[in-house]
Amino acid sequence: MARTVQSGSRDKGERTDGQKKALLRVLGHALDGLSAKIKHKAGETSEPLGPYDGKGKLFEAYITFAVRRELETRGIKANIQACDGTPRDWFLLRGSPGKIKRAAKNIDSEPFHMKLVGKGRKAFELHNSIGWPDHHVKSGLVHEIDLSIAASERCQQLAELKKGTKDLPKPSIAIEAKFRNRGPDKSLGRELTGLAYGLHAGHIILVSSKRAHDTVKKQMEAIPSLRNGAKTQTRDFAFFNTDRLVGDESIFEDIAALIIEETGLLRTLTSSLGFGRRKAKKQ
Repeated sequence: MARTVQSGSRDKGERTDGQKKALLRVLGHALDGLSAKIKHKAGETSEPLGPYDGKGKLFEAYITFAVRRELETRGIKANIQACDGTPRDWFLLRGSPGKIKRAAKNIDSEPFHMKLVGKGRKAFELHNSIGWPDHHVKSGLVHEIDLSIAASERCQQLAELKKGTKDLPKPSIAIEAKFRNRGPDKSLGRELTGLAYGLHAGHIILVSSKRAHDTVKKQMEAIPSLRNGAKTQTRDFAFFNTDRLVGDESIFEDIAALIIEETGLLRTLTSSLGFGRRKAKKQ
C-alpha cells in the first residue's frame, strides 16, 4: 500500500543500514543461487536484485523466495514461469504496481510469477505487486497487494478483467510486507481493515520487520467479523523480534502452512502425512 513522503524529508521509520545488510544476507540464503532481477517502472530494463533498494522491494522479494523454499520443503512445486507460462530458471520481480499479462512481444521483459502445484488438480499462482478489484466500490478501484496467491483461473480472470464486470476475482491470500525501523501503527490497522472489507481475500497476512503495535493486532483480530460476507482471516508476523539484527526465519514455516491450509494444495495428503500448521510462537 502506497504512502506519501514530502520531498526533501526523511522518513523517521526508514530502515537502518544494519537492517538492510541483515536483509541482504537472508535474501541470499533464500535465493540459494537463483538469479533474480527486478524490472524498472518504465521500459524493458531491469537490474540484479541484490544491490537494488527499491523502497521495500527487497523485503517483498525475500518473503517471495523464503515462502517458495518452505512450500517446496512441504511437497509443493513452486515453478517459475514467464508471463505466458513458459518455464524459466531465473526470476524477474515486478518493481512497481502492475497488472497480470499473459503475452508479450518479449516475454523475458514482463515480470514472472510462480505456479504452485500440489497433489490436487487445482493450481495456484504467486504474483507480486498486482492490483485486485474492490468488491465493495465496484467502479474500477483496485488495491495493490505486495504478494498475492490465487487459483490460476482467478488470475486468468484478473488478466482479462474489463470495466463493468460483475463477477470479480479475489485472491486466496494477500500478503502485506512492511520493512521499517518502527513497527506498524494504528494507521496501518485502519488500512488493512478497509482493504479486507473490499478485497474479500480468504486470508490477509501482515509480515513486518518489527513487531506490530497492539492496536494493529486488535484491529486485525476484528477483521473476520466484518459484515461483508467474506469472513477474511488474518495473521501477523514480525521478522525482527528483538533489537538484535537476527531475523526469525521460522515465521515462513507458519506462513507456508497457512498457504497450504487456505489453498488446499495438500488436502488429499494432509491427514496421512501430518502436514499442518506448526504451533505458532507468540509475536
